[in-house]
Amino acid sequence: MTTPDERTNALLGAHALLSELTELHGADNVLALRATAARLLRHYPDRGMIFLIAQQSTWLTAHDPATGARTIRTKLPPLPLKENTEEPLETADTLIAQLGEAERNNRRADVRAGRLMDEATFCSRLGVTRATLRRLVASGSVFFIVVDEQNYYPEVFIQEAKHRARLYEVCRILWPAPADARLHYLKSRRGNLGGKTPLQCLANNEQFRHLKKMTRGFAIEYHRTTLVAYAGSHESEPGNVAVAPSYDVAAECDPRTPVWKRCLDAMTSHGYEGVFPPYVSLNTATVFVNELRAGHHPPQRIARLNISLQADTAHIQVERFESRAYGLEAHVGSPNATIEEVMLAAFSVLHNRDG
Repeated sequence: MTTPDERTNALLGAHALLSELTELHGADNVLALRATAARLLRHYPDRGMIFLIAQQSTWLTAHDPATGARTIRTKLPPLPLKENTEEPLETADTLIAQLGEAERNNRRADVRAGRLMDEATFCSRLGVTRATLRRLVASGSVFFIVVDEQNYYPEVFIQEAKHRARLYEVCRILWPAPADARLHYLKSRRGNLGGKTPLQCLANNEQFRHLKKMTRGFAIEYHRTTLVAYAGSHESEPGNVAVAPSYDVAAECDPRTPVWKRCLDAMTSHGYEGVFPPYVSLNTATVFVNELRAGHHPPQRIARLNISLQADTAHIQVERFESRAYGLEAHVGSPNATIEEVMLAAFSVLHNRDG
């Protein structure tokens, strides 16, 4: 799993590399460009993805007759010029609509080719009843793709008969990701798997253990738990930008993990910090716990904590938006405890209380 800061830096680096490439008009030393590209691949410590990319990057090299080696001097092809046409300008909305329609057409082709099959066909080929299939879907062991408002099941579950139990286990880990992303993940080569697909890693014990670890990192990227604290008492998050938060953290977490454990993980992982230390001490504060799901907006409200600090004890009123409110106390060690220290104490008590 990569953090937002790491992704931002990678995008900035990629922009710089692409800018250098577009400005080249003749022979140049591509070694420096390759070194820049290698730095962008820091999230893939294995050689698999780098090798795959290098295989498709032969246009960056040329044969040197003097040394017999592949040198790094080559002339890049010119960028094609777009002719003036009367076609309307493409907007982000039209591009997204075109991509969506192309994806739907691809899925319809998968159905026609038998790569996706309806429930009756899938049950027959898998050798299970519909009741068993429903239990497999409920557990996350099997998933389906929706095509034209109908559920279709991927053929990979039929093909992997020998290692189906391991495939079920991987799919249960993949559950937080959307179904389309799960199917793409299973069938695509991954850099952190040495250039293999997850399906190719099922047979080997060591590769399977590594696959489960990498799969967990991939799946949780689709869900993020956020904690934002404001000074004073608030019914909802302030919409006024002039009211700045006193604490703001987030982390990618499996939504099946108990919420208070996710809150503690967000505070200790330091994957994202919107407010940097040193943190202030607050006599009263309101903490909002939300869950962000990729592709969905606005975020889902999980809980609100109203905190009042008196001496070395934090009095906390907890409101879970799917249950009744309740109160508790947490020992914070000092009447001058920072908002971070108070929140850590509060979530630790909640985690011990509710799991």
